[in-house]
Amino acid sequence: MFVCFAIIAFASCNKNCDEGAPADTCLDAKLEEYKASDDAKTIQTQTVNGETHYWLNTDARTYDGVEYILSENCDTACVFGGLWQPQPCVGVYDWDNWQVIWQK
Repeated sequence: MFVCFAIIAFASCNKNCDEGAPADTCLDAKLEEYKASDDAKTIQTQTVNGETHYWLNTDARTYDGVEYILSENCDTACVFGGLWQPQPCVGVYDWDNWQVIWQK
């Protein structure tokens, strides 16, 4: 189920997130879509190099699933977890300093 959500939410744009949309509109649409998903647990933020990143935490990594982190520009900044090799992007985060901004 999470894989289907991930494909829809991150690999494509919908009517709320077209390629010409400003980044904040696109990000808002993705965050709202995530909040409505059954797998959503928390949204957490952290500033990296002056840019806010949003961790869409589903706890999927606990079950060999993947987690996504979006940048404030609506780009996928990091994908981690599952059976993948550790991604270099994981090293840029201070995992003890995420701030929860939304919780289901």
